[in-house]
Amino acid sequence: MEYYGKILCISYNDLTYDDRPVMVNGKADYSRSRTLKGVHPSTLSEEELAPILSVPNYKKLAAKKEINVVRPGKGLGSYALVEIATMPLRFQERITLIPQHYYKIFFLST
Repeated sequence: MEYYGKILCISYNDLTYDDRPVMVNGKADYSRSRTLKGVHPSTLSEEELAPILSVPNYKKLAAKKEINVVRPGKGLGSYALVEIATMPLRFQERITLIPQHYYKIFFLST
């Protein structure tokens, strides 16, 4: 997450990245998974490793203007940023890495 001006945003990659393991020869391969909350992904539940929203869902919400894409991911080295406060509540609740004081300011006040 980062600020774009004064707007708290989350990147497209953070929203859609799937940390669930890939099965290789009957074993779970966590090489593509990121370390979340300072622990190895194998200790986390399937729900915590799943993406916050899928790529088709992101595209549909952006096209219908249900989420505010404050910076489109066009151009060299640029990536899309989505305003967290405009996301539907079901997705805001899945963003669990936000410190508690941000949660109170941005989500409970809207």
